[in-house]
Amino acid sequence: MRSTNHEAPDQNLGTRPPRRRNVRPILRLSMGTAEIYRFLLAKFHFEAIQGELTVNAVRNTLKSLPQGLDATTQTYVDVMARIEQQDADSRTLARYVLTWIVLGHRPLKVLELLRALAMMANPGLQTITDDDLTEESRVLSVCAGLIVVDSVSQTVRLIHYTAQQYFDDNREKWFENASLSLSRTCVKYLLISKPDLLMLRRGLGSFLSSERERMISEDPFLGYAARYWGHHVADVQTDIEM
Repeated sequence: MRSTNHEAPDQNLGTRPPRRRNVRPILRLSMGTAEIYRFLLAKFHFEAIQGELTVNAVRNTLKSLPQGLDATTQTYVDVMARIEQQDADSRTLARYVLTWIVLGHRPLKVLELLRALAMMANPGLQTITDDDLTEESRVLSVCAGLIVVDSVSQTVRLIHYTAQQYFDDNREKWFENASLSLSRTCVKYLLISKPDLLMLRRGLGSFLSSERERMISEDPFLGYAARYWGHHVADVQTDIEM
């Protein structure tokens, strides 16, 4: 029997089906703060047992993991303890990285951070080349999961706002004299690249836009150093007065 349905035929018949929608952004939006927090703790707990070699060692580590209201602080204490147990070079690198991320006046992109680290680790450098830069993977590794790189902006940030709270509460312990180190790094960087920028109150903002973009593209950390070296100097005075 012939159908009496006179609806127009589906125009999509015979064509390729539409691509599946990426559900990851939806999942991120649907995950509340509590879910993200629990996922974060699980991540750090998993990393805590990765180095164990026996089943009993894993069991003992699991039993000692922090629980309840004190779990957040203790988790960061444990992560920092793992960082401090690394070899001297890795420990120092992690300290430098966290200093820039926690105390920086704006988030640094990966290349900006790598150049800042090169200057901080080798203050006697007169020029910085790609051979002076640490591998991005090593920078992430030595920080034991505390930092991530934003896939869109390519900025490096702490993994969760509770990490910033932890470091704010323990600034004297982890970042003693850090503002002085950051200000020296910025000034030294300008001295070996564009010393005239030290005389500009507004840094690169005083240049024509095209010149500014050219300079930044040639030297990723230059824009930050020129704009914020004075802010870091002011931070030193604030630290002294605290």
